[in-house]
Amino acid sequence: MSALSAPPPRLETALRDAKTLLAYAAESGTDLAPADFSAVVEIEAKYVSGAYTPADETNFWIAYNKLAKALEHVSVTSLDATEPVELPERKVWGIVVQERSNSSASHQAVKRYTRITSARE
Repeated sequence: MSALSAPPPRLETALRDAKTLLAYAAESGTDLAPADFSAVVEIEAKYVSGAYTPADETNFWIAYNKLAKALEHVSVTSLDATEPVELPERKVWGIVVQERSNSSASHQAVKRYTRITSARE
């Protein structure tokens, strides 16, 4: 089969989302068929090299569907919201310092809510 000439824009986003869900599935011990993991990993490698075929994309979407069904209790948005927030680089005495916040977006929202409700008491 021939490789696809131009990837659909949604495929790149779906690949990223699928990798996020795969990581969660692996970390939480969700039972998935090895073929579903392989379909995602293989099309990502082929996508990067530009050598994936319509059959590869079909296999990916089937595996992505199974993954979404197996993890219906979580979403990529909720998983992303629990990731620590990257802070922009800043300089201290002329030295570039890259910081990483220990707080996720969801943790920061809880802190803001707690401050607001505590101030009203």
